[in-house]
Amino acid sequence: PLALHPAITLTGKLGFFHLWIDSLCIVQDPPPSDWASESQKMMHIYQNCFLTIAATSSPDSSTSLF
Repeated sequence: PLALHPAITLTGKLGFFHLWIDSLCIVQDPPPSDWASESQKMMHIYQNCFLTIAATSSPDSSTSLF
């Protein structure tokens, strides 16, 4: 998706080697059992992150972050 490329590029330019993208790390398709289980762990992932990039103004992943 178009929204992921700027996040990947920015992560590298900032010198980070790891990027966690919830839509890639958690199965999004039904049945929602993976989402129900894994989304409970997201607070621990975000709690320990150095930087959070959020596409808050993008309607979906087909639009760019910037």
